[in-house]
Amino acid sequence: MLTVLGIAGQCIVRLNKEKGEVCIYKELWRKGTKTIKEIHNSLRGKDCLFKDLSCMYRNESGTCVISKEDIQEGIGRMREDGIVKKNASGKWKAEF
Repeated sequence: MLTVLGIAGQCIVRLNKEKGEVCIYKELWRKGTKTIKEIHNSLRGKDCLFKDLSCMYRNESGTCVISKEDIQEGIGRMREDGIVKKNASGKWKAEF
């Protein structure tokens, strides 16, 4: 479980590991800024980053099968909590 502090609400937010939010946030935190497509290319088809998590986007062989739409939904939830934001060039960035 990954917990981060959201600026907007000044509260602690738990990322939903089952919905891929931990992996999405890790990609943004690790790489600085990325588009949805870049996040998708980094995750989908690769081995699951966290083999112990019960992510709904991990197939039987341990490969990530998350879609761009699923990433967009996860980013939307994280944006509402104030832990990611979009910059002027349209890329997403982790706030912490």
